[in-house]
Amino acid sequence: MRLSSSISLAVPPPRPRLRLPLLFVTVATLLLLLSTAGSTFANSATWKTNPATSDWNHAANWMPHTVPNGATDTASFATSNTTNVFLSANTEVNGIVFNAGASAFTITVGPTLTLTVSGAGITNNSGVTQNFVTMADINGTQHGTIQFTNGATAGNGTRITNSGPEASDNPGGITQFFDSSSAGNAGIANTIGSGGGYGGGGVEFHDNSTAGNAGFFNAGGFTFIRFFGNSTAGSGDFFNGGTVSFSNASTAGNGTFFTNNGTLNCEPCAGSVQFFDTSTAGNGTFTYAGADTSDGSPAFTNPEKFVLRLLLPTVRLRAPRNTSPLPWIEPMDTPGGLWPPMSRKPLPKTFTRAWPPLESLKN
Repeated sequence: MRLSSSISLAVPPPRPRLRLPLLFVTVATLLLLLSTAGSTFANSATWKTNPATSDWNHAANWMPHTVPNGATDTASFATSNTTNVFLSANTEVNGIVFNAGASAFTITVGPTLTLTVSGAGITNNSGVTQNFVTMADINGTQHGTIQFTNGATAGNGTRITNSGPEASDNPGGITQFFDSSSAGNAGIANTIGSGGGYGGGGVEFHDNSTAGNAGFFNAGGFTFIRFFGNSTAGSGDFFNGGTVSFSNASTAGNGTFFTNNGTLNCEPCAGSVQFFDTSTAGNGTFTYAGADTSDGSPAFTNPEKFVLRLLLPTVRLRAPRNTSPLPWIEPMDTPGGLWPPMSRKPLPKTFTRAWPPLESLKN
């Protein structure tokens, strides 16, 4: 038997290595998958027909199971057996949509929390009114907030209630408009609590925002509607038992303002409309039911109880039918000066005039 003394020195072929371009492709694919998974976790969703709880911020209440809470997210609502929805965390969405035939919902923002609508705004296709509520704690030290930013709108068929604290004169819940957002055709009510205090909810307009064609209600008390920056009252309707104020370069636009009278001993006091800085009354129409008096006598008998500060050029003032005529005008830039000069002759029930810069209307 012959033994072979040959030994194979052949080198095994090298293992194929991952080429550099392929490595980049693989990593990019993995990153894309991770990104997709992350966006699915916080994305648009529809409120379930039979949700587990009433909590907006509980993923199991939505389909798919994710909480709409992001600047690109849309929260949709259809029919459901749970229609009282509350927030348990600060939340931002691009838009809120109520589908055709949706149930009538009430979405509540509790003290310390904020709901921000930063894109399309609220779209109501349901055919029924959809309610949003901002709440305050009992003493008015903390309040809930709804904010509309960018070009968001409060839409049509939307009612927002800013509630006052139960037993305090402090401010209550608040709705704020920023950037170029709009109150749209919504109805916004600022109310006071039921526990004896006069603290009330309110609305603020900032930047270039507008009241649009919305309707506003200020309950008698310390309710408020405030305009700042270059904001405008648009063509809104304002039924005012609290305070409407304009600051900075804001304007009353083409708004219609009905200011309610107060009650005996100023409980509550009469409503007021105030203009500061370079704000203007624009082409607004202002109607006054009267002011409060300490003895319950007719509104215009006490000239010191009610003041409306106007920074014009033009304002239209109207008194309601069957009330005293409008009171006199006293220019603030002429101390002691009256219009007409040297008299306190009441104005007619309808009066239109362009004025010098700053005026004060007193009854």
